Order: sequence, then structure tokens, then C-alpha cells
Amino acid sequence: MNDFDVITMFNSFCEKYLPKITIFLIVFAVGTIIVKLLLKLIKKILNKSKIERTVVTFFFSILKIVLYLMVVMTSLSTIGVNVSSIITTFAAAAITAGLALQESLGNVASGVVILISKPFVAGDILEFEGIKGYVRSIRIFSTQIHTFDNKIVNIPNSRLTAN
Repeated sequence: MNDFDVITMFNSFCEKYLPKITIFLIVFAVGTIIVKLLLKLIKKILNKSKIERTVVTFFFSILKIVLYLMVVMTSLSTIGVNVSSIITTFAAAAITAGLALQESLGNVASGVVILISKPFVAGDILEFEGIKGYVRSIRIFSTQIHTFDNKIVNIPNSRLTAN
């Protein structure tokens, strides 16, 4: 292979792929900027709301992942990549993970319900299945109770909302 062949191959590569790479990078950069601005606005709105801080953090992190995935998928589709197979793979993985983590996801959903509806808050006295004490903290997966006999008990949120 001589120098002329290398230059010809490089020129051929640039003609074929450089426009696609450029379009991908432009769409990705603009999408990332838009997502950052949107997330900043949403964070301001959520911080001013009276929603529990844990729910805000949880919602914000999921929203951030979804928005950045949308930017990547949009960027790939603008250069001709078939993203439907990628989306199908993600959906299958999400269903599999959802089934495997069904109990944990139930605790997360129950935690969000507790944090939004506020049937009790930290500092309240709570009696549940023979356990009585002060609510120490409400987390996404469980609620922590400081009992009157000075023990710390974690109760899964799904049990609290079910009963």
C-alpha cells in the first residue's frame, strides 16, 4: 500500500462518514444543552414546591436519565441508525429488571406515595404491627422507626401502605 492509496482511503472515509459524524455531534451537543437548561428549570420549580426532598431527588434522577437517553436516541436516528431495535432491547431489559425487582419497586412506589400524601412525617408517633415509636425517617424503600425501648426498626414501605 503506497501513500496515494492511504490518502485515497482517508478521503473516501471523510466523504462518507464525516458529514454523519458532524451531524451526530451537533445534534448531541444541542440536545445536551437543551437538556441541561430544562433540568435547571425543573430543579428550580421542584425546589420551590412543597414536595418532599427525597421524592424530588428520585424524580429528578429518573427524568435526567430519560432525557439524556432521548438525546442519544435522537442523535443516532439523525445519522440513520435504526434505534427501534435499541429501544426494544432497553424495553426487554426494563421488563426483566422490573420483574426481578418487583418487591423493591413496590417499596419505591409506596415510598413515593407516603412522601407525597404524608399520612405521617418524621417525628410522628406511629404504631404498626406491634411496633410503636417515633418516625425517624421516611426513605424511598423503607420507613425507620425509633421505638420507645430504644431500638431502630426499618419497615418496608409496601407493608405500611398495604396495612
